[in-house]
Amino acid sequence: MDNNGDCKPCTIGKFCPGGDAAVNPTNEATDCPAGLATTFAGAKSQAQCFTTAGYGRVSTKGSNGKVRLSAALCEVGTYNAGSNTAGCQECGAGLTTVTTGSSSVSACLAPAGSYMDKGIGKLCQRGTYSTDLSSNTNCVPC
Repeated sequence: MDNNGDCKPCTIGKFCPGGDAAVNPTNEATDCPAGLATTFAGAKSQAQCFTTAGYGRVSTKGSNGKVRLSAALCEVGTYNAGSNTAGCQECGAGLTTVTTGSSSVSACLAPAGSYMDKGIGKLCQRGTYSTDLSSNTNCVPC
């Protein structure tokens, strides 16, 4: 609520538990867990917290039976574009990322000694090579 006692929706990135004065008399906004944020104003529960880019959403059930949401930084070899409820997605077979926290499939690259072919990494043929992580679609002749 604002200073005049009028209801005011929570801002983007936060949620107001319950969404009404009976559940949350002060209508105070609550932060989503780190790596998560709401994508619209007026969110009413933690379930409306979506991933931010480079993080995957993790749900765990507590001993009280309640589901708790958190986020995990995407590990090397995974990515998440954000604004969803998914965990981190694995790069295609034979591909990896340079760092943790990747936010796009385009961050998935072929490691040294391989090349990219239709979204997967393939080993260089005999007599060819590659030296770095890359999105090259072929290897260099020796």
